[in-house]
Amino acid sequence: MTPPLTSPTETAVAPEYRAITRHLLHQPGHIHYTPTRITVTIDQPHAPRIARALNLLIDQINNTPPKLAGDPRKITYSTFQP
Repeated sequence: MTPPLTSPTETAVAPEYRAITRHLLHQPGHIHYTPTRITVTIDQPHAPRIARALNLLIDQINNTPPKLAGDPRKITYSTFQP
């Protein structure tokens, strides 16, 4: 169930944010494992607003890199323009 929104502006914009997020989760890419790190490279979307959203999300994620449970390697994200 979708959480309630607080203003008419949020109501109009929220579906677009959800669509962008859903699109980012389906973006193709590659995962590269080494003994010291894990790198996730995501193909850059063609749409400029989606590409910008992806880059902003990656900046936030890389600010505090995640790790897999039980694995000391940090996961770093980047984009690739094919």
